[in-house]
Amino acid sequence: MNFFLNIFSVINLLLPVLVYGQLPIDVGRGAVVIRMDYISLDGDTSIFQNSRYELAENIVQRRAAGEPLVVTSEGEGISLTAYVAEPEYDIDTKNQTVYVRKIEGYNGQDTVILKDFSFDIFYRSALMNVDQKTEVDTTSSAVVERFGMQFKTGRFRHDQNELWSDFLYTNEAMPMSSPLTLLVHGFSGFIAELDLLVDNAGVSNGKIKAIITDIK
Repeated sequence: MNFFLNIFSVINLLLPVLVYGQLPIDVGRGAVVIRMDYISLDGDTSIFQNSRYELAENIVQRRAAGEPLVVTSEGEGISLTAYVAEPEYDIDTKNQTVYVRKIEGYNGQDTVILKDFSFDIFYRSALMNVDQKTEVDTTSSAVVERFGMQFKTGRFRHDQNELWSDFLYTNEAMPMSSPLTLLVHGFSGFIAELDLLVDNAGVSNGKIKAIITDIK
């Protein structure tokens, strides 16, 4: 698998999918670490995001969680290794703007409109196609324990012609909202994990698994 090809093409394939949500003005207070894995049809797993989101009322700060990701691509007798720097920026959900702190291609201290900011997967998606309906099924009785809590299992899809995607959630009151919940329009629970099917012109191209690995 050409990792460098997939790591960037998968983001572009997700953009038409991540357009369901409703942007909250008050995101609560706390912090979550989100890891995003790309899982190919062959079962190969590649981490392409590991970020910490600090939430305080209408401000969301995205920072790197831990050391920079190291990725390697091999093919035709050539092996390439690179460090992937996590974008760092602050989102103002009230004004729907982004203060860029560290992203290649941006000047320091740039302020941009959130809806036009392609580096953000979660909060930007909540401003696009907000009238699109999402079908949610929470009838399953299966539970999974995370962070000393019981999380229920659910599934969602954006239309009847689409395959179901799984997620883990709780309806217990939390001090902060989950960025993952923004990807399931109309759902109010705290989502701790979800799958996103990657589709390229109607052809399945694996999936993204987004996981909250830490809550503060």
